[in-house]
Amino acid sequence: MNRVAQGIGVAMALCVFGGPVAGQAPAKTNLCTLLPKAEVKALLGATDAFDKVEPRAEESTNGLSCRYADLLVMVHDGPFTPPPNAESIPGLGKEAFLLSSATGVELFANLGTYAGYSKLAISRRLEAGGTTAAGRSGVIAVAKALIAKIQ
Repeated sequence: MNRVAQGIGVAMALCVFGGPVAGQAPAKTNLCTLLPKAEVKALLGATDAFDKVEPRAEESTNGLSCRYADLLVMVHDGPFTPPPNAESIPGLGKEAFLLSSATGVELFANLGTYAGYSKLAISRRLEAGGTTAAGRSGVIAVAKALIAKIQ
């Protein structure tokens, strides 16, 4: 598909699904650009295996996301209900919670508003030999870096 056809498709989608509200800044549609792979790798303390997978940006009607090797970062809309047994994490958005298990770490935060979305979710799968403590600190570091860039 050529650039003109792509542009027409985007324009039609904005007409059908809505674009930015008048007076509102246009939505940033690529979280991968906001959080480059090298920065995320450093924040996570990831190994060279992290470099084998290129980040993939996705946009849906519910939000925006970027998928890295073992990490998913999303901003979205929807209800914000703290998960049961979640640990409260101060200093991240309006409120944030973290869930940890032997297989992964998930962070949920209420941001206020960014590009029309108000929630942040970060999920990291822990590989064999990975520790929950390291996964936890890495996910919190990524959340802080993203929040600093969007607020």
